[in-house]
Amino acid sequence: MEEVMKEYLAFYRAHHNRLARLYPGIKEILRLTREQGKTLALFTGKGVHTTAITLQEFQIEEYFDLVITGNDVVHRKPSSEGLRKIMHHFALRPEEVLMVGDAVSDVKAAHEAGIKIAAVVWDSYAKEKVLQMKTDYMFHDVKEFHRWLEEQSN
Repeated sequence: MEEVMKEYLAFYRAHHNRLARLYPGIKEILRLTREQGKTLALFTGKGVHTTAITLQEFQIEEYFDLVITGNDVVHRKPSSEGLRKIMHHFALRPEEVLMVGDAVSDVKAAHEAGIKIAAVVWDSYAKEKVLQMKTDYMFHDVKEFHRWLEEQSN
């Protein structure tokens, strides 16, 4: 199993640029969030190794104060376990947290945790379902989300 995992991770790293892409403007959003002095955490269902590869390949690991992967929780999304771990780690109350997500499971996890959810649907595989869900904010493209974040610091 160990050898298979090594091969898989080598393949994942070698072909990452074909498997995933970072939308134009996302690094600027991460930079802005950091400049605004906000804490930024990542909660993903991906495993710890593939998450590390993605963060390294996109050169964005420096922006995250904490990363919670599927390996760090017993119950994956739509459970809010990962969100609760983040809130506990930083001693945050639900009203101090905003989840940004693009999937039905993200919205459900935010609801379960009692935190606000900003749905970003520019590349959501379940866009139509997410659009029908109760969210606090809805963003259809990266520029719209970036403008909103800028307004929050004013």
